[in-house]
Amino acid sequence: MSTSSRHRRAYEASNATFRQPSYDCRELPDAVTIVVYVPGVGASGVEIEAYGPDLVITAHKTRFVRVNWQGLNLEGSQRDYRLRLRL
Repeated sequence: MSTSSRHRRAYEASNATFRQPSYDCRELPDAVTIVVYVPGVGASGVEIEAYGPDLVITAHKTRFVRVNWQGLNLEGSQRDYRLRLRL
């Protein structure tokens, strides 16, 4: 297996654990404003990184387990958020 195919599979697997948030992007004369909607995430759970021309915003939800926990098929809504934008 080549190195590029291993990286591609790792990238696809990591994207499966995240969901893409809604966002609004506005271009101003001297800046770009991006508003990302990540319900259930506190300010300390947001990571903003730049990889070359890509901006990657990752938002981790806080996890808690209720005393009366039961599985309700909420796995999809409990996933963290990741937004990748090409600048």
